[in-house]
Amino acid sequence: MPWRINGEHNNGPHLPRRHRPVPGAVHGAGDRLRQAAPHTWRPLMMAWMTWLAGIATLLVLVYLVYALLRAEDLE
Repeated sequence: MPWRINGEHNNGPHLPRRHRPVPGAVHGAGDRLRQAAPHTWRPLMMAWMTWLAGIATLLVLVYLVYALLRAEDLE
C-alpha cells in the first residue's frame, strides 16, 4: 500500500472521496430525534464522590505517615 494516495496521507480506514451518503438518512431526521433530558443530580453526585475520594486519600496518607513513624521506632 503506498505511503501517500493522491498526495494525501493514508491515516487508516476512511470513506473514499466518491462515497455518497444514503439519501434521506440524515436530512429530515431532526424532527424524529428526541433530545435527552439533562441530569440535575449529576453535580451533587460528583461532589460527594469527590469528597469521598479526598477523605480516602487523606486516610491513606495519614496511615502511611503513622506506619513510617512506627517503623522508625522499631529500629
